[in-house]
Amino acid sequence: MNKLNTLSNGSPAVSDAGRFTGLSKFNSANSLIIKIMILTVLFPLWGLWGFSAYAADGTFGGGDGSPTDPYIIEDAADLDAVRSKLSSHYRLANDIDLTAYLAPGGAGCEKWGAAGWYPIGDNSTADINSRFSGSLNGAGYKITGLWINRASMDRVGLFGYITAGKIDSLGVIGESITGKDYVGCLLGSCHALNSVPSTITNCYATGNVESTGNAGYVGGLAGGGYLSIFTNCYATGNVTGRCYIGGLVGSSTSIIKNCYATGNVTTIGQNSTSRAGGLVGNNSGSTTSSAEIDQCYATGNVSAYGTYVGGLVGSTSYGIITNSYATGNVRISIGEGAGGLVGIIAANPSTIKYCYASGSVRGGNSDYQSTGIVGGLIGKDDNSNYSYSTILNCIAANDSVFGREGSDQTNRIIGWCRITPNTTNASNLFARSNMVVIVNGNPVSKSDDRYLNGTSKPLNTLQSLEFYTNSGNWNTNAWDMTTVWNICDGDGLPCLRWQKNISCEFVTVGDIIINISLTATAGEPLTLTATIEPSNATNKTIVWSVKDAGSTGATIDNGINPIVLNTTGAGTAVITASIADGLAEGKPYTKDFSITVTATGIAATAATEAKVTGYYSIMGQRLPQAPEKGFYIIMYDNGKAEKVIKM
Repeated sequence: MNKLNTLSNGSPAVSDAGRFTGLSKFNSANSLIIKIMILTVLFPLWGLWGFSAYAADGTFGGGDGSPTDPYIIEDAADLDAVRSKLSSHYRLANDIDLTAYLAPGGAGCEKWGAAGWYPIGDNSTADINSRFSGSLNGAGYKITGLWINRASMDRVGLFGYITAGKIDSLGVIGESITGKDYVGCLLGSCHALNSVPSTITNCYATGNVESTGNAGYVGGLAGGGYLSIFTNCYATGNVTGRCYIGGLVGSSTSIIKNCYATGNVTTIGQNSTSRAGGLVGNNSGSTTSSAEIDQCYATGNVSAYGTYVGGLVGSTSYGIITNSYATGNVRISIGEGAGGLVGIIAANPSTIKYCYASGSVRGGNSDYQSTGIVGGLIGKDDNSNYSYSTILNCIAANDSVFGREGSDQTNRIIGWCRITPNTTNASNLFARSNMVVIVNGNPVSKSDDRYLNGTSKPLNTLQSLEFYTNSGNWNTNAWDMTTVWNICDGDGLPCLRWQKNISCEFVTVGDIIINISLTATAGEPLTLTATIEPSNATNKTIVWSVKDAGSTGATIDNGINPIVLNTTGAGTAVITASIADGLAEGKPYTKDFSITVTATGIAATAATEAKVTGYYSIMGQRLPQAPEKGFYIIMYDNGKAEKVIKM
């Protein structure tokens, strides 16, 4: 259920804001006459007051479009109506399915034709008036059934053109998205305005995306992102185009953090400047604002019939790439500049630190040879302004690198550098020792060096925690294996700690064995302890709860140590021991235990008999006469002795 209030029948209770409801508040005695008069006067002013006049289900489900009271989107018509108020603010109330809306006979098809969804926001007025500059909070919901086939249209996606806008917590399940240039499943392009960036946060897209134009700019999530901020986003669709192609963003001058892409990236047709990357095609900043990528990864394969192709980024200039990795294979059929992580560092210097690549790098002809300049980490450092790029603390863990331009331009780390970097700017680079390097079909032996081939390390070393935490291996600081990176020691290369789909070898919980007697006495705390088998289970934190208290009044407080079971009466209590993710991620291990609770007993002797203020008592329970020696049962209610029974 969404975050709106709900009626007693469970239906969403939406605000009346934005709807014309004031007439019902008039006095019933004069309501008919007054309603007629007001309707006659007010209907001509309807549009002037900014009320929506959309067809059925296009009136929004509440709100006034302000940041604090956004319009509520409940269906496809509401979503389509966003284009009429491009600077307003919106929030989804539920999932939106566009399938019927865009199908023949659907309202969307009648409105926009048979080419599918028409993007929200464009550049028709060459200013903000035609671009989306408001906000859309998806509230964790998704839009499904999106498809677009507009091969001659620029800026294609759910949104076409965004300026200083915000999209948050939205999923887009696309079927296929086709446009000319600037094409993405979520948006065609987003831009800043007067130093205010567009922000795309907690969003994802799953549709395949294709650009048919020569310019390209196509990505799984966004075609272009300029001076914007992408955070916690991902895309899984395959992406094709001629140039500036990325699994997440085609071309970026933005900040991209905690994002990933898993789709394959492929160029179509021959192009001298493909710039294709598993995450970003072109990562290009300026002297005043770097294009930054931090804590991101890409797993898709990247194939190009052109130049500058990388597993993570095709081309970078004035870019900063940190704490990121790529695992996809890279293949280039013609041209130069193929790298497992970055295809080319272009005209201006960039910084690359604490990164690695592990996919093979090779060409696409019958000999699996590219036509030139190939590196396991970076294809080509073509920085031509003679300011050094910074390449530190990185790893090429590729199994193989294939090239054809000569052994001096096919290397384990960097294929070729225009200028020789100094030790401050390029050092502490490592390469997998058994990496196969092939040049013109022949194996080539590579010697260790500072920056072109790095220092050889066996794969098991590159998979060990000690290698990354040993500060002696690194320039200035070791890898941050506490807050940024994680590794299954001895089993695989590092992953990012924010990743939820990566874990070390998972050991399931087999049993919970309780270490205490399954009997208790009412009023006396029972400490709860248990042993987990096997002892090396991945998750071993037990949370205790009362499943059925019965007549015992059983309670458990997990916030104290030790954890105890409290009871107030006799009977049987069923308690549950639960271990979150004990069987698998999202699947707990649980086990129930039955505890038999007996009432409190006390032996009445001369020593325990007492007369207080004129009456006898046992455990505070008043008795009609002095008790006889014997065994008594004390019955409790909410912790107080209420009844004494002689056995």
